[in-house]
Amino acid sequence: MVEWNATQTDLPERQSFSELFEAQVKRTPEAVAVVCEQEQLTYRQLNQRANHVACSLYELGVGPETLVALLAERSIAFLIAMLAAFKAGGAYLPLDPRHPATRLRHVLQHSGTRLVLASKDFAPLLTQAFQERTNEAVPQVLYLEDLLVQAEATEDHVLAAGTTSGNLAYVIYTSGSTGMPKGVMIEQRGMLNHLYAKIDMLQLTAADRVAQTASQCFDISVWQFLAALLVGGCVHILPDEIAHQPMELVRHVEQQQISILETVPSLLRMMLEGIESGRSGSPRLERLRWLIPTGEALPPAFCRRWLRLYPHIPLLNAYGPTECSDDVTHFPIDQPLTEG
Repeated sequence: MVEWNATQTDLPERQSFSELFEAQVKRTPEAVAVVCEQEQLTYRQLNQRANHVACSLYELGVGPETLVALLAERSIAFLIAMLAAFKAGGAYLPLDPRHPATRLRHVLQHSGTRLVLASKDFAPLLTQAFQERTNEAVPQVLYLEDLLVQAEATEDHVLAAGTTSGNLAYVIYTSGSTGMPKGVMIEQRGMLNHLYAKIDMLQLTAADRVAQTASQCFDISVWQFLAALLVGGCVHILPDEIAHQPMELVRHVEQQQISILETVPSLLRMMLEGIESGRSGSPRLERLRWLIPTGEALPPAFCRRWLRLYPHIPLLNAYGPTECSDDVTHFPIDQPLTEG
């Protein structure tokens, strides 16, 4: 166990994600960084838009240890907002657009958030969430649509020069299954440790296309959004209507030549059933390099069935709690497992 757990590695000292991302932008400015449905941005364009939003945040006092709440669908705009919070020196708090107003109210009050970046679609939800706040100021709201109107004119620069690996990166609230939801605070060093663990284990390169399928309020969304951006790869943000439909997801992975896909075993079971039935043809998934089951126990039978269909695509069984910056274990599976 001592030898198996000897995974220590050197990380960039005292650097923040935004500084590392800026360095990648300089290396591959015209490479495609992110795709969502019919929209895509290069590294240069993504950086410019994030800088524009970051300037607005910085002018409002966002800096190290400042929390910025984000309320928007998973999208390129949401990724821009994440990067902007980092660039301004702050941290982000994802809010789920599908949560009731009472849940959002609790999270905003409990976190002490004073600033919300939101999509205009959710203005009514915010209005509900702000109701019945007693003896507390209502957070200021900035709308992403307004901030992005003139984003292309912003020059590249790093605002968060004083941010270090010890500063707060994000706060994710737990489900509250044992009581009221509680915020988990993750530093830049913890986030970067996990990002580089994924880069190393998956051998991510500029040729990779990583599927972003998880809710922005789940910890696995962090690496799905950010890891590829440190190596020049591309993030493919898949809307819920694709990510939650097993065979739609398989078809999209094949059509978009996705190379890294993460899913939960319960969804994997439905994918296997659909593929094995032959109703949707026989997707070859030639560009897929890794399938990452996570979030639930992985039955050995699922591994056998997957490797029978795709012996060239290994699985990486992953597990980790939000409190530990996401995954704490990786186990590659390239041969069928036995029961027991």
